[in-house]
Amino acid sequence: MKPRKFLTFAAALIAAGCGTVVTSTRETALPLAVTPYPGLAYYLPQGRVLVAGSWNKDARNWDLKITPLFEADSSARFVLNRKSNPWYDDDVTLAVDPTTGLLQTINAITTDQTANILGAVASAVGAALTFGASLGP
Repeated sequence: MKPRKFLTFAAALIAAGCGTVVTSTRETALPLAVTPYPGLAYYLPQGRVLVAGSWNKDARNWDLKITPLFEADSSARFVLNRKSNPWYDDDVTLAVDPTTGLLQTINAITTDQTANILGAVASAVGAALTFGASLGP
């Protein structure tokens, strides 16, 4: 293989190894009940602020209690899908809170194995060539 073709091939392999581990898409329609669900469904959070107050006669002012509240925005549902890549070792954890529908955990650790795979392929090719040369003409 010529050096230029080899470099092009190596660059294509490395580019194929790059990418995302988890994809998120907005759900446009509910999947059919007979098919397996295509991923992990979740909602984005929307925030509200609850304000409660009472008049304190003795201090002659308002006693306010402000509480943030996060709940699921049910106007749009999203789906997480894990995307496998044969060039990487992936450790992915995805979780949705079953009571709220909000994302609970997303953790992804990837280790690029491209160099190890290419080294193993090169060793196998070298071993095959050595075996072929030992057979003689």
